Amino acid sequence: MHSCLQDQEIVFAFDDIDTIMVDSRPPLLGHLSKREREDFWRRCLRFLVDVAKVVKPNKKGPNYYTWRTGIFRSPYYRERTLEKIEETLGGRHREQI
Repeated sequence: MHSCLQDQEIVFAFDDIDTIMVDSRPPLLGHLSKREREDFWRRCLRFLVDVAKVVKPNKKGPNYYTWRTGIFRSPYYRERTLEKIEETLGGRHREQI
């Protein structure tokens, strides 16, 4: 059965991630240096690309990515992504994450 949910694709540059997160309220990882935050965002992005597969590299260039927003509206994909996160974290139960 095909879901009526529409996937939207958002293209973003890696350089924009830190600005967006620090400008949020409360700022995410604002207590860390820019270099430490960028290392953290790189690891997160690598996880979203390689494991969760909800972000993919974009043709615009090596630092551009595409995020499929509709994927998390579907319970099937949400469940599948949570299972992948569990596997990556060593099989810990969701309640402990």
